[in-house]
Amino acid sequence: GLCTGFEKLIMDADRLGGYQKVLSQGLDTSDEALARDAYTEVEAGGHFLGCGHTMRHYQTAFYEPALSDSDNVESWEEGGSLEMRQRAHARWTQMLQEYQQPAIDPAMRDELSAYVAKRKEELPDAWY
Repeated sequence: GLCTGFEKLIMDADRLGGYQKVLSQGLDTSDEALARDAYTEVEAGGHFLGCGHTMRHYQTAFYEPALSDSDNVESWEEGGSLEMRQRAHARWTQMLQEYQQPAIDPAMRDELSAYVAKRKEELPDAWY
């Protein structure tokens, strides 16, 4: 299917949420953050899913993108087999339907409208 600018915008914003988490919290390089104890706890060939470090952090360590789907294939198919573009389309149309214009002082709105009109007159015609 066709991916419009709106779907791309929603997908990009979803991806940027993970970056925002890292940037707002910083990149923790402590022994705890790097799971140093887990490497001594888990033997070769083992897995980290049930180790102490995972149990301490599994609820807070991850950014959960709204558009990702981590269901198994059967659940994904039962849910309609929606691709990310389709979920993004549903998200932006829902956002548009639920949008409520924020309150703004009428005088400020008039000033902003006058400024935009003035700048449009000053700028040469553009493709947009």
